[in-house]
Amino acid sequence: MAVIEVKREKEYAGMLVNYKVIIDGIEVGSVANGQAVEFIVEPGTHSLDSSVSWCGSLKLPFEIEEGERKKFVIRGPEGSKEFPWRNFAFIFLFFASYALRLYWLRNHGTGYQYIYVMLFLPLMFMFLSREINTKNIIYQTLAKRKEYLKIFEL
Repeated sequence: MAVIEVKREKEYAGMLVNYKVIIDGIEVGSVANGQAVEFIVEPGTHSLDSSVSWCGSLKLPFEIEEGERKKFVIRGPEGSKEFPWRNFAFIFLFFASYALRLYWLRNHGTGYQYIYVMLFLPLMFMFLSREINTKNIIYQTLAKRKEYLKIFEL
């Protein structure tokens, strides 16, 4: 018998969701964020892929011999290891602009043109502060959903 170890890197994107591990087209288990799992397989040629929700990875073919142990790592999209500070800043700006709108309405009663400007601030921050990595995640989720996850042999 041969052993396959599949490790998932610790990432912020998708941290609460387990990735399914698929060997030869059969789901054999799942791996949690930052964890590793082992599977026993017959010696020979196999394929390994992974999926999460409706996204997944390309199949990685490999050969394994009797008594051999192979290690693989699953990674999410580029930028998924970064802490999403921009998201928290966006939420803060959204509620701050909402509080400013309430203050303006209570004290002035009019001036709706300023309210629209305050509504626009969080959205403007969100779009201007995004980096290529975030756009890459959206692109991979929609257009390249089978290349969303990456599998590498160590």
